Amino acid sequence: MNKKIKVFIVDDEKSWIESLVNFFQYSDYLEFVGEARSGQECLEKIGQQEVDTILMDIMMETPRAGFSAAEKIIENKDAPPKIIFFTSRLDRKNIIRALDMQCAFIDKSCEIQQIIQVIKDVNFSNEQIIRLNLN
Repeated sequence: MNKKIKVFIVDDEKSWIESLVNFFQYSDYLEFVGEARSGQECLEKIGQQEVDTILMDIMMETPRAGFSAAEKIIENKDAPPKIIFFTSRLDRKNIIRALDMQCAFIDKSCEIQQIIQVIKDVNFSNEQIIRLNLN
């Protein structure tokens, strides 16, 4: 693979961002291109660089901040980046809303390799993906 997948991370937990970025450094196919700590900050930054995928927490400055930011990104771009919601709140309503928005959904308790695989999968297929850690 020649072109790396450009990933932008949105999460209010800095430790999550740092953990993911550490793993991305060793990836042959993922490139970390930016971060935001809120949905609003994401909207301000997202147009400043080329992004293939946004890994977006749902609950940040408001309980649904991730959904609100994603809706605005999808509405305002001709070819919006792939959006993967990742959260520790496994709520049926969140999963259904993500699917309704044509986005992927992943549980934060999944292994990092699973998160990376979902990023690859959404960029190389047109399928919607839900990955939950049910152990």
